[in-house]
Amino acid sequence: MKIIHILLFLFFLTAILPAQTDEHVLLNLGLDSAFSEIHDNDPGASIFIQKDNQIMYSKSFGLANLKTKEKFNENTNVNIASITKTFIAYGILILQKQGKLSIEDSISRFFSHDLSKEAGVVKIKHLLTHTAGLPDVQGDEKEILKKIDKPEFEPGSNYKYSEVSYKIMTMIIEKVTNDKWHMFIQKNIFEPAGMIHTKIPEFYVEEKIALSYKKSKQKYKLVKYKKRNLDKNELLNVWISVGELRKYIYAINECVFLDCELLKQISTLWTPDNWRSSLKPIHGFAWFISESKEKDTKISYDGIYNGYRSTVITYPKEKIIVIAVSNNSVSYSENIVKRLTELKYVK
Repeated sequence: MKIIHILLFLFFLTAILPAQTDEHVLLNLGLDSAFSEIHDNDPGASIFIQKDNQIMYSKSFGLANLKTKEKFNENTNVNIASITKTFIAYGILILQKQGKLSIEDSISRFFSHDLSKEAGVVKIKHLLTHTAGLPDVQGDEKEILKKIDKPEFEPGSNYKYSEVSYKIMTMIIEKVTNDKWHMFIQKNIFEPAGMIHTKIPEFYVEEKIALSYKKSKQKYKLVKYKKRNLDKNELLNVWISVGELRKYIYAINECVFLDCELLKQISTLWTPDNWRSSLKPIHGFAWFISESKEKDTKISYDGIYNGYRSTVITYPKEKIIVIAVSNNSVSYSENIVKRLTELKYVK
């Protein structure tokens, strides 16, 4: 039933026109000007901005594939890289809701025979918030658990962005569910959210995706990929479009796969009791969160990988959603936020 609600809501959104207030006209003109550098035959991008239930900006530019001349549009799939971490975080929180784990659990509960005493005290909440202090290492499960034997600081006392923390959480999901982590995400997030076109394939494939490009000597060159097995590169193998990301954010805002009260907690910063850094925390249990007295709270995540750029930003108080993806090595988030700030949509 919730899927029907999502689809009906999105159909309604696509049917309405952006309100033609002076501010909206200026926003469209400003963004059109900013994106005019994307030529019709260059790699492209797709941008979506919504305030309340009203689309303020929704346009695509350039090409998804320079060889076939396929145009970039809101249904063009790109690699979203680190935004995948939000799926994993919600997967962990869904398992907590189901009573199968707690974010207060130490990771030794799941890997008791393979961890050092120092690493074993790390808790899931530390993994979620990048406060575990684990060294970033690579390898299979056994190799990773061996290499993280000495955290770089007391868990919870500082911040260090951590790829391995999210790799470990995929391992926890698989131990708890006896299923591949990406299948759990598919069933518990993508399907309830109506994200029927979002997939995490076992191998990299070129069909139905935007190829990525990097500019060198005034020419765009294709980024060539080797086929990657999901087990080795799963966090870099999620392909999704602006249209599907819209469904994802709507499902979060409408509490489709988690309780509203828990989602509200996720949207606030968590400061550990033993926090010792002179800087305040910047990451909640799923997203980066920017809070200050001078500016509006911004919740966001960026994905950067080999020519692909993706951004999801929400301003909860202003009810603004910004989604941007590209295959031309350019991130447009700063330009978009600048325009929104200039026109006083946000501060």
